[in-house]
Amino acid sequence: MEKRIQFIKQRPLRVAFAAVCIVALIIHGTIHVLKINRRQPNSKIPPKWIPVDCHELLDRSRQLGTDIEDPNDGELLARWTTSNPPFFVSVHQFKHDRTRRVIYDSGEYHEMALTATFSAILKEAPVNSRVIDVGGNIGWFSLVSAAHGHHVDVFEPNQANRLRLCESKLLNGWGNAAGSS
Repeated sequence: MEKRIQFIKQRPLRVAFAAVCIVALIIHGTIHVLKINRRQPNSKIPPKWIPVDCHELLDRSRQLGTDIEDPNDGELLARWTTSNPPFFVSVHQFKHDRTRRVIYDSGEYHEMALTATFSAILKEAPVNSRVIDVGGNIGWFSLVSAAHGHHVDVFEPNQANRLRLCESKLLNGWGNAAGSS
């Protein structure tokens, strides 16, 4: 804890800037995709975060009559990025998400300055740090973190985005199922 506080004191502007995407740099390389198990109304049992099995999610999304809708209709739109280090990223079809589709066309995220600053922070972080990404979207910053060798827990409530996260995770070979190391 003392080490983390010292890290924040030494680089307050960088850390505050990165806090938009990252809640904390904590401890130990794969991506865990998590979803919330919502509690029933008036229940005293708190909700639980549970790992998503990426193989199961992707298999279910390809079956007819399931509760999982894929805006890509089963089409894989993946790109090897131009970032350093590079990685595969899966994106939505252009009609579903115009902003992040730029990644597919260029291999770069549209906020290149933020990515560069974030990467610089990750390079200074202790080896195998844990990155917690809340609201991961399709997972750009989670993937950048994993590519730098950090362990990532990403929380994403949108099922379509979880599909893209899982595709990216499996394309990069970062664990077979969420929750695996």
